[in-house]
Amino acid sequence: MRNTRRFRLQAAAGAGILAGLTGPIALTGAAQAAPTAKGDCQVTEITLHGSRPATHRCLRKEGTVTPNVSVVKCDNSRQLELFWDSPISAGGPVLCILGKGWLNLADGDQADGRNWNDKASAWRAGCSSGHFDENAGWSPGKQQYFDGGDGPSAPSGIFDGQQDHLANDTLTVVTLEKDC
Repeated sequence: MRNTRRFRLQAAAGAGILAGLTGPIALTGAAQAAPTAKGDCQVTEITLHGSRPATHRCLRKEGTVTPNVSVVKCDNSRQLELFWDSPISAGGPVLCILGKGWLNLADGDQADGRNWNDKASAWRAGCSSGHFDENAGWSPGKQQYFDGGDGPSAPSGIFDGQQDHLANDTLTVVTLEKDC
């Protein structure tokens, strides 16, 4: 009974989160994000707001050269980083996720114009603990839990299918347990 109630709450929250990802311009805090063409954002930030719609902004457009002074691609170490079909910090597209809630990657293109479902190959945790799910809905399939961390000592890894890890290119749902 408890799992059924949790799923209904997650489904309702997911609908709200996805509703926030459909517009070309979104608000994150008090700052308005600049509109970007689909697919021209290299590093995209998605802020989860529990049961309210998520917001997004482009942190770095494709072709922007930035010095590699750190392996962190997002604005700050609070964000969970997902790396598109590449090892950590290899230079491909990155999703930076923060806040509290869950994000279903199977529901279509994200704010960067890419469909991230089954495309993430590596991750670095931000301050929040959470988990990755192989599938959405009633049967999440394999789940991989992670602890939060701070800066370079934050937990990170690749999706390699070993031990308790999801296999490469199988990530569908991201859940962050707290907004920190």
